[in-house]
Amino acid sequence: MEQLKTLSIVYPAYNEEGIIENVIKDTAKALQNILLNWEIIIVNDGSTDNTLPILENLNKIESRIIPITHLSNKGYASATKTGINSAKGDIIIIIDSDGQQEPKDIPDFISKINSGYDIVVGWKKNRQDSLLRIFLSKVYNFIFRYFFKLPLHDVDCGFRALKKDAAKSIKIQDGSIIVGTQMFVQAKKMNIKITEIPVRHYPRKTGDTIFKLWKMPQMVSSILFELCKMKIEYIKWEKMKGKR
Repeated sequence: MEQLKTLSIVYPAYNEEGIIENVIKDTAKALQNILLNWEIIIVNDGSTDNTLPILENLNKIESRIIPITHLSNKGYASATKTGINSAKGDIIIIIDSDGQQEPKDIPDFISKINSGYDIVVGWKKNRQDSLLRIFLSKVYNFIFRYFFKLPLHDVDCGFRALKKDAAKSIKIQDGSIIVGTQMFVQAKKMNIKITEIPVRHYPRKTGDTIFKLWKMPQMVSSILFELCKMKIEYIKWEKMKGKR
């Protein structure tokens, strides 16, 4: 089996001054016992707070902590794409920067990748979010499984590991708000091997969430529009596949 020797951790970040330093330090500490050369890439997506100065200071202390900055806020999809395109590791792990994930779970992802999988998806089994967000996630994941016949519990979990070849072959659309769905549907079309593992999840301690009650109607309609568009494309792919 291929020996994977390098690891890239990608953190998309926007206005996380209250937690980002602890998140990156905890991640670097968790990587000390991993026998891979590593880098931590933080894509500062046009933050308007002190996220960037904090990252620059961390880079002075540890050169393997690498900040990349978008001059304006381009959104999670673009920040994720920038991180993947910049990553040099044989394994690329994407993690949310809000402190709700546990960097100590990283070795579990590496182990699954080394066992032969191309993509490993986190599953927030004991999710520490609002009841509204948990409910919406359950509904969305049910629709995802029904539409695309992929047995994943938590397609919107931001903790994911990908082999470099798989990560570079997947095309993330700028502005998308269902990045996980984009990734995994493309992976299925390319016969990329996917599995999932449970991960620890903590309540958000600081920063702000995009899940505002007053934003819900617009957000839900945008998600459903993008999801249905993807389903139509998937049906066309299935028909073309059947003709081969």
